[in-house]
Amino acid sequence: GRGQHGRQQATVQSADQLAAAAAAAAAGKVKMCMQCGTTKTPQWREGPMGPKTLCNACGVKRVRALKAMQQGRSGHSAHSKKAASNRQAAAAAAAAAVARTESMEIASTLQMLAGQAAAAAPPP
Repeated sequence: GRGQHGRQQATVQSADQLAAAAAAAAAGKVKMCMQCGTTKTPQWREGPMGPKTLCNACGVKRVRALKAMQQGRSGHSAHSKKAASNRQAAAAAAAAAVARTESMEIASTLQMLAGQAAAAAPPP
């Protein structure tokens, strides 16, 4: 239920979990929150990276933090520092996943072209 989702959001995911989610998101298989890395939420919200890039919990926290900053209060905490560190790890993992995917696509294309060239070449 919704109560369980809230508890899931409260836990900070490990860098390995975020890396796995980032790789899946980079491959276009799943949507992932750019703040905490969750892949399940009742509603996707707008974040600094554009529409529908934050889960519901992170989107609400972002709006509250923005309002607090406008009123002169600071919302920095140990949790937000840990989340920032995890976001950096997730971004690095996503970039690595994209690079691996691109490398595999290039290798596959070269292999296909080599096969076509071999088929078109006259027999010795």
